[in-house]
Amino acid sequence: MRARLAVLDGDARPSTVDLSPDRPISIGRSRDNTVVLPRDDQASRLHARVYFENGRWLLRDFGLNGTRINESRVNQVAELADGAEIRIGAVRIQFLLSEAARSPHGPKPSDRPSSPDTMAGGAARLAAEELSALSQFMSTAVQAREPGELARAALQALFYQTGATLVGLFNLDPSDPVPKAIWPEAGRVDEALARQLTRRVHRDNRAVWLAEDTVATLPGTAVTNQATYADALGLPLKAGGKVFAAFHLYKASGYFSDRDRKFADAAVEFASHVFRGLQARRALEAEAARLRSGLPDSDVLLGDSPVMVALRAELARAAAGPRPVLIRGEPGAGKELAALEAHRRGPRADGPFITVRCGATPTALLEAELFGYRRSAFSGADKDHPGFVAQADDGTLFLDEVADLSPDCQTKLLRLIEARTYRPLGASFDARTDVKVMAATRKDLAAEAQAGRFRAELAAALRATEVQVPALRTRPEDIPHLAQFFLDRIGAECRREWALAPDAVRLLQQRPWPGNVRQLRSVLSHAAAVVPGDLITAAGLRRLLGDATG
Repeated sequence: MRARLAVLDGDARPSTVDLSPDRPISIGRSRDNTVVLPRDDQASRLHARVYFENGRWLLRDFGLNGTRINESRVNQVAELADGAEIRIGAVRIQFLLSEAARSPHGPKPSDRPSSPDTMAGGAARLAAEELSALSQFMSTAVQAREPGELARAALQALFYQTGATLVGLFNLDPSDPVPKAIWPEAGRVDEALARQLTRRVHRDNRAVWLAEDTVATLPGTAVTNQATYADALGLPLKAGGKVFAAFHLYKASGYFSDRDRKFADAAVEFASHVFRGLQARRALEAEAARLRSGLPDSDVLLGDSPVMVALRAELARAAAGPRPVLIRGEPGAGKELAALEAHRRGPRADGPFITVRCGATPTALLEAELFGYRRSAFSGADKDHPGFVAQADDGTLFLDEVADLSPDCQTKLLRLIEARTYRPLGASFDARTDVKVMAATRKDLAAEAQAGRFRAELAAALRATEVQVPALRTRPEDIPHLAQFFLDRIGAECRREWALAPDAVRLLQQRPWPGNVRQLRSVLSHAAAVVPGDLITAAGLRRLLGDATG
């Protein structure tokens, strides 16, 4: 016997909740409740529970200030009749039985959309309560500061308004769609159905409705897995005509209505624009943080030698797949630039590129900074903190000197790679993420694993795709271009211009450069500071190279 709660007056969120006999709901001031009364001092943290038992809908009162039904105070437990008015403080909520529940015959198995024309023709219009819920969601969405906050608001609005059993936000990997967020958090995802929905949304670039497919599509084109859920909706998140994620709505029994579909369409379309704006802002913030770090000296891989052309092609191939990428190379060779180049050439180029310098962060802090933490997880944690993993969602997480990770961080990183989940410190549930992991090290991870200093399974996972950045001495033909680029950069900072004499260029090309590109930049910066004129000669460089350490 399904029913609904609708807020008549006062501050309560959401404004409507569909009730199912198998799903009790709670009302109170705490954000953990199904219906939250955030500003009512008369409401307790857990004030009341509504549940179905022995063929009746009941309300159990837990509040210190009591609960009233039709102006009568509840004595522990009271039955809810159709149209009953629940009052908690200044909030009034009406209990309504569904039309199917009022009917003596109950719901019919055939209560499903009879034709897709019903959806397209606009016969189902949003009612006042749905418009109110949509307006409330939009107001919440535009205040979201990060994608996770927006995702929770969207999932809860879709869940409560459509009567779905489970709602999730998924990435678009057809072979392994990641449920980046689901509601309820302890819900079960039907992986086979999720893959089918994702493939259809990805292929058709439009919404997919299981009930519509069952009625209106040609044989062989419908989503057919109904083992766990009777109905499902896949709604694409789009920006500029490109789909970048999808909301999935699942129903265990019965079917979504045309009005459910229209509400979901409107909410997801609005969420698409907000998501894209938040993603663009996160990418800009990550880029600004990278630039503020002062490293590296360039934002692109410089050089047109054959080894650099081959490196760019290898990075593009590595970026295309979901597997981690391990970037090997000597100190100063440009491993971070190689990772950035791969990020820009891959499908996550519009997402953030987050750099974590594992060796520069104290071990005691690295786990919290990397995976985040919840308020009160430890002394001084006065608010939730999204770690680097959460900040890199939809983008790339680059771990510089990954061999310096602690054993605990190695274990969590392995789970992130294998299951695409992680648990922030102090959290009760695993968080889901869609992030490309890239790592760099000057060490041999296989040797580190053999010596017991690095987890063998993680080393194997990272080495699935391995890229070697060439040392500067192996590409002397790139040195003239690199040298002039650095001199131009130094000159822009000092408002001067320098040039290299031909004998200076030849001398630079003959050096072994143990510090690679970083050492070359250091030598040229020193030369520009001490030469009397604007021409740097071999004689001037020889006096410096003996002291240059890079």
